[in-house]
Amino acid sequence: MKSLALLVSSLLAIALLGGPLAMFLSAKLYKVRNNEPNTVLQGSLSKSTKYLIYKSLIATLAALSILTNAAFLIEHIPATLRLLSFLALCTGLIAIKRLFFQKSK
Repeated sequence: MKSLALLVSSLLAIALLGGPLAMFLSAKLYKVRNNEPNTVLQGSLSKSTKYLIYKSLIATLAALSILTNAAFLIEHIPATLRLLSFLALCTGLIAIKRLFFQKSK
């Protein structure tokens, strides 16, 4: 029973925190990319490699959140969790939109 509780709590953590966290990180990525591209990841990697790693981590987090929240919306769960899942799904979609569909200047 402990493993089931651990599985449920990890799914809820991914679902409810993944979207808002990805949205926050994509907003930070936008600020860093426009102002100071060196402050995100320090090291011996090139700027494009750092950007690609950071962007792929955010996209993975947002995709996991979107998939988990979509599963929660399909299942029979209480209305409160369904509402929270919908809001987290929206924030994950906003994060993906910020990452891949930005307007060019």
